[in-house]
Amino acid sequence: MSVQYEIKQKVIEPKRLAFDYLLKRYGNRPASRYEEATVDIQQRENFHYRPTWREGVEIFDVNYSELKLTDYYSFLDPRQYYYYTYNATRAKNYEAVDKYFEFCEERGLFEKVNEDWLKVFNRYFIPLRHLEYAGWILLVGVARFGYGTSITQCAEFNACDKYGNAQLITRIAFELPEPDGDIFENAKKTWLEDKIFQPLREYVEKLLTIQDWGEVLIGQNLAIDVFVNPLVHIELDNLAVENGVTTFSFFSKYFYDMYKDNMRWTEKLFEVLLSDPNYGENNRKFIESKLNYYAGQISKAIDEFADVFKMPKKKGDFKKAKENVLNHAREVYGKLGLNIKI
Repeated sequence: MSVQYEIKQKVIEPKRLAFDYLLKRYGNRPASRYEEATVDIQQRENFHYRPTWREGVEIFDVNYSELKLTDYYSFLDPRQYYYYTYNATRAKNYEAVDKYFEFCEERGLFEKVNEDWLKVFNRYFIPLRHLEYAGWILLVGVARFGYGTSITQCAEFNACDKYGNAQLITRIAFELPEPDGDIFENAKKTWLEDKIFQPLREYVEKLLTIQDWGEVLIGQNLAIDVFVNPLVHIELDNLAVENGVTTFSFFSKYFYDMYKDNMRWTEKLFEVLLSDPNYGENNRKFIESKLNYYAGQISKAIDEFADVFKMPKKKGDFKKAKENVLNHAREVYGKLGLNIKI
């Protein structure tokens, strides 16, 4: 006796399309994974304790910054990153990096970098691992003291990118010849003592003392990143190519792509802050005041890099490079409608 089975298809309609708080906000529609992982999950009540180190605020509080929003979820990450999508995207990014390392190692490209440019590279590039690490600390602070998960998770992912950048610089350094002793000790000494880094180091160390997470974000993402990334990964990479060194161009592209990716959420956040119906005007005054200061300081700080452009056999034009960086910054600030004098 044989048993026969008949397979049928049955569609089960879900009784609930989303969590109640998402239905209340967006109406009767299914929520995306990003929305479920992000929107309205900032803790607002039932805290364990008040911070003993700062009176007048809760452990999670909108008053950790002068920047305010009527609705902290009026900002959403244009990349739609939550834990899974962020990690999946970065895994693909690093696969490309790994393949390029393999290519360079197979062809011996790191060993073939001429000694003249290696001295230039070791002076300006390897010490930047300290700058990237500082960026990690600053953005972790934004993630901790910021308000609204859509903001804080962007800051945390950006912090992880900074940490990854510091590790990648370290990995590149491991591949390079060490003509003058320990490459990391030399990089640390350069960061602490070389005149090209002292204004930048002073800027970063002062920024590390700022408690307002909004001001930190202005000083880091709208100032340091907007000036340093095009200077290092566009202008100095172009100078390397002019001196016959193309080995590092892929890495420069990778770092610059990371910068552009994080500028997407940064620019969107500041657009929302500036257009808020209740706080937009106050936000604008705060942002323009702080950014005029920080952009001015970072612009002066990178002037010391003029020395680097004089080092290789084929010298670079720092004035032209600086103007290109300033034009990039003006474009970023102009897109946001900010009145910044640089």
